[in-house]
Amino acid sequence: MLGRFGHQDARFSLRADTAGSTTLKLESLALASGTARGSLTLRGPAWELDATLAGLDLAATAVLVQPWFALPAGLTVAGQGSGSLHARGSARQPRSLTTTIALARLDLANEAGTIAAEALAGELRLEAGFDRSGAATITGALQIPAGQAYADPVFLDFAKHAVALALAGTLAADAAHFTAREFTLRQAGVGEIQGSALLDLTGDALLRSARLQVAGIDLAPALPVWVQPFLISTAFKDLAGEGRISGELDLDDGLPSRAALTLEGITLDSQTGSFGVTG
Repeated sequence: MLGRFGHQDARFSLRADTAGSTTLKLESLALASGTARGSLTLRGPAWELDATLAGLDLAATAVLVQPWFALPAGLTVAGQGSGSLHARGSARQPRSLTTTIALARLDLANEAGTIAAEALAGELRLEAGFDRSGAATITGALQIPAGQAYADPVFLDFAKHAVALALAGTLAADAAHFTAREFTLRQAGVGEIQGSALLDLTGDALLRSARLQVAGIDLAPALPVWVQPFLISTAFKDLAGEGRISGELDLDDGLPSRAALTLEGITLDSQTGSFGVTG
């Protein structure tokens, strides 16, 4: 198994004190065309781990982690990333975890051509605290300011409309459900949505329920990104519009169950579909 890491010329140190604390430090380890360093401290059953990864080649990383994690069949990745991890725990029970993952560039694609990303760049920060049952209270933030992504039929250009997500919630001990107690999703130049949601991580439908507050969606940039792709094979494929939408929207089992929306200066037009709305 260690042969997977290739030839190494690594420096490390081991220190033990009279208080019963033992610390192993790894100064540098060649890893996936990048480097890793870290430390592990043991005090009886308690442990503390620090690790820093820099300049990792993502394609090489995907190969390296295959014994523990495999990408979906037909999906390929390339690019470069870095990250850090700080965790505390006792025996097999983690207590807290803080991690940052930074992508300098991510390219990915599947064989079917239905999922792709090019020059995607961003940062993910997560903090988690674990209770005795294994459930985790999580806060996190994701920022994607550059690159392009496609998930059939939606295409996103993050250089034009950067995305930022902040959330706080609880992951069940069996990792079957995530309850987002609160979240804020912003897409630059398009709008902002706040609310709460329940995600089913093992079922067929990811979104079980959501209570959304639409702070303001600008239709002019939103329609080409989020609506037109689903109309491409219809007479309304050129649907365009102006105005703003705000208010409240509830979703249950993936479908709208309640809406209380305010429409301001709405104009919709489709020349090929002979359709128009002004109001």
